[in-house]
Amino acid sequence: MRKKIFCLVTNNENYYDIKLKCYEVQSQNKKNINKILNYKIMLNEIDDENTINMIQSDLAHLNFKKSKIIIGLHISNVFNERIRIPTLNFVDSRKTLDLELKKLYGNNIDQKYVYIKNKFRVNKNILDFYYTMCQRDIYLSLIRLFLNLQLKIEKVEYIPFLIKKFLVNKKIFNKKTFNMFININKSQTTIIVGKSNYFLTSSIIQLGTDKLKNELNIENLNDNSKSLNIQKKLEENLKFIFKTVVLELKKIIYSTQEEIENFYLNVEEIIFEKVIKISMEQSMNIKFSSVLLTDYENILMQCLQTRSKLLTSRDNLKFKVKMK
Repeated sequence: MRKKIFCLVTNNENYYDIKLKCYEVQSQNKKNINKILNYKIMLNEIDDENTINMIQSDLAHLNFKKSKIIIGLHISNVFNERIRIPTLNFVDSRKTLDLELKKLYGNNIDQKYVYIKNKFRVNKNILDFYYTMCQRDIYLSLIRLFLNLQLKIEKVEYIPFLIKKFLVNKKIFNKKTFNMFININKSQTTIIVGKSNYFLTSSIIQLGTDKLKNELNIENLNDNSKSLNIQKKLEENLKFIFKTVVLELKKIIYSTQEEIENFYLNVEEIIFEKVIKISMEQSMNIKFSSVLLTDYENILMQCLQTRSKLLTSRDNLKFKVKMK
């Protein structure tokens, strides 16, 4: 029997949302075990002894204590930085990158951030280096949680990169041109830009359809008699409420310095899809194609599974597990 835990970590302004999928491959004549544990942990309670004891107790009950775990980060604390340099030899390239990083983030960058470096050749004379970065103290607090749970961390993956590969493999993303994918769920807006083997950038914003409901005082989405009123309220207020998202989208389009030809939008609460799409198209003067991913969170979790049919290549962005 083989046991493994797949963990999806998301966040909002106040807490981490941690989903553990406890998976056990049984013998040929038995069904595989697949149990889900969900936790909301306040940001300031990530090291809390009671929290750790509670999760350990749940894992022990399922007989998954001290199991191997693969962690997927889908948190707003991760961001991207691009550095463009001329083609140089290895030593000069490394010196140039170190110098540029220190200009941006100071001499003690390794004490402030954990990062992954990804390279893309623009042409024979120019290279782009993309750094996916997370504040070191935030990253270490999450790693420490799983170490305190006595779990064996196999790897820590960056979920937006896996989603980009999923979109390419599902032929939603065009392989030859740059594409932008936006997913809006209840609490987050996720933006991903890339093509075939090129992950350009991503952003996770703490703003979703729950914000619309709260701002507009919408309680019952199933009441058809209210639909027209809801649509009118949305049309009047959406641009103001989603101002942060639109500004981030414009910033990404400007900063990438690449032509993005295809735009895709997935709104998980269907009632909001049409009005959000129209509002964003008007604000940005672009045309979105709608993508219907009905169980986005389940796709995120499946992307973590190393043998998942959703993903074919193995060149995932992985953060370091062992930190000094």
